[in-house]
Amino acid sequence: MYRGKFILEDLCTKKNVLDDCSRSLAENENNQLKASTLVSCIIHYLEENCVTDSKTPVVIYYDGYGYQNRNNILANALLNFAIKHNVLVFEKYLEPGHSQMECDSVHSMIDRRLENKEIHLPSDYASITDQAMKGTKPYRVKILDHTFFKDHSSSNHMRYSSIRPGRKAYDPTITDIRYIKYDPVGTIEI
Repeated sequence: MYRGKFILEDLCTKKNVLDDCSRSLAENENNQLKASTLVSCIIHYLEENCVTDSKTPVVIYYDGYGYQNRNNILANALLNFAIKHNVLVFEKYLEPGHSQMECDSVHSMIDRRLENKEIHLPSDYASITDQAMKGTKPYRVKILDHTFFKDHSSSNHMRYSSIRPGRKAYDPTITDIRYIKYDPVGTIEI
């Protein structure tokens, strides 16, 4: 009998303070998480949920995980999204230990549902996630496969090679960034 362990990457997104939550699940084969993996999920979510005729600015809040959301691959993808849809995009980073995101409560609710449950397949996790929200609006779950992901790190997607605010010793670094503005004219403001 072959027994393996799978690693499931889980990206939680909430459109607003209402209970409109979606989760993207992907099996992380060989622990090969790359920035383009998360960027594909984020851009897909924005394309499906945040494109309107009113050109309302898009504001994204993140926790402090830099490898996920403070990198030039995501920055270039968000800039390309802003240009394509002629909309301002803002990224705001919460201070670790001083704030809580709406998605934290989602993770907590799902963790409680997962207690004493056996998970053998990503679909098992997805069905428990579906059941986690009590009430009228269940969490939307999308299981992704390899065909979903795009390589956002290729040179034809990159307008900027770095988003680091400083260049020499004692200058600000990526972890010092608290706010990024992506303008549809093609500029990034930190």
